[in-house]
Amino acid sequence: MLIGLAASQLRATASPSRKPDHQLRLTPAELIADPYASFLRPMTDGLADVLGPDIFDRVSVHLFRIASGEIGPYFPYVKPAKRAFQRIRDKNPKATDIIRRTLALT
Repeated sequence: MLIGLAASQLRATASPSRKPDHQLRLTPAELIADPYASFLRPMTDGLADVLGPDIFDRVSVHLFRIASGEIGPYFPYVKPAKRAFQRIRDKNPKATDIIRRTLALT
């Protein structure tokens, strides 16, 4: 997860299409700008296409909020998965700003 990592500490794992021993070195700002820089972009109808380009930021903040005890997991919306992502999107509207502030990128 991006929150709390310094740019010098961030190392994204290579996607399956790259050599297994190759590692990408991305700054948090680069990952925020293009989350697909660290894994394969789907041909069509990927999460970003369906739910907006900042869905990865919103999921990261949502998971951080659960891990830190700020919120608890909520299971009734888990199925279907699209509904879960829609709820996460709706509940975390300022996720990118939160990540940028946490990493002092603003």
